[in-house]
Amino acid sequence: MTERSYALTETISNLLMQQPFIAVLLIDLTRLVEDENLPYPAATDGRTIYINPKDFSSRPIQHRVFILAHEVLHCIYQHPQKTKHWMDIGFGPDGKPYNTKKMNIAEDFIINSVLLKSSIGKRPEDGCFNKRYNHTMTSEEVYRLLEDPEESDDKNKNFDLHMAPGDAAKDVPSEAEIQRALVSAASAAKAQGKMPAGMDRLIKEILEPKQDWKEVLRDFVVTSVGKDEPSWRRINRRRLAMEPVAAYPGLTGSRIGNIGLIVDTSGSISAEELQAFLSEISGILEDTTPERAVIFWTDSAVAGIDEIDEDTTLTELVPKGGGGTDMPAAFPVIDKEFSEGVQCIVCLTDGYTGFDPEPGVPILWVITTNIEAPYGRTVRLELT
Repeated sequence: MTERSYALTETISNLLMQQPFIAVLLIDLTRLVEDENLPYPAATDGRTIYINPKDFSSRPIQHRVFILAHEVLHCIYQHPQKTKHWMDIGFGPDGKPYNTKKMNIAEDFIINSVLLKSSIGKRPEDGCFNKRYNHTMTSEEVYRLLEDPEESDDKNKNFDLHMAPGDAAKDVPSEAEIQRALVSAASAAKAQGKMPAGMDRLIKEILEPKQDWKEVLRDFVVTSVGKDEPSWRRINRRRLAMEPVAAYPGLTGSRIGNIGLIVDTSGSISAEELQAFLSEISGILEDTTPERAVIFWTDSAVAGIDEIDEDTTLTELVPKGGGGTDMPAAFPVIDKEFSEGVQCIVCLTDGYTGFDPEPGVPILWVITTNIEAPYGRTVRLELT
């Protein structure tokens, strides 16, 4: 047995003895491959964990434990699958062209925070960490807060690569498989009295998933009406490196078309709900740059219309309405208001409305109750 394979075996043995929760997940969900040509110490595509044996064996045992556990948690969080999702749509959670390196760093902040809280191994110096970005956040939230890293920027070091599954996408663990493995791993760890305290939140998030409706909203708006905005101010470096060598314009971000915003102002809507609706409309304007965005205050009919932009103070707007509820009553008014056409509609409501007829354009229903719209996409807005 070579020194390098011994290092990996020793690390797995340590996990089995000291961290059975991680060890069971490693055995049940992943496969290990040693690759001397790997440009990173470690990498994963969601199922396979790749290890550079030369780099790995040069590290102290507790650093190796941390790295291996780190890769396992990327598989549990399904980070490679999320990477593929963002790569496919081309835009990141901030509505701008997707930056793979920035997402790698954002995901590493989350994973490393979880491992530190759970006292699993010891974080290597090349494992990024920042108290501001911790296990209570999603990687998408962290991504939006980070600056775009340059290739030469090593301020936020990360020792691994999260590869999109690619052709092997069907081979990655399903959510059901991950959930079963989590239950098995937790049972094994608790039986030995070695369940990491910091893993309770992770287990709850996976076994009782809650849809992050804000991410769905941003994804919906960008993919429905967003498109790249070319600019010669930012040269496309990827194309510059390809043969034949030539300069091409880069991308400055997403350009958003017309958005119709229906706000439910019927008698069943509370002041708290209206405040939440306006807060999320502010988020839409902050994350995107619509060509036109218009609010349609609607109860049983459209009671008022306000055109808004980044200079609008939403708290100064006066909602109109207070009667019955019929959100589709706004659809023909939207068609008339946007003579050039509307690319999508976002309707913020408590769901106590009829839904006929359909609008004929993509629609996202942001609903504060458990009601599910019969068409379009429905997400839940949880009031705090």
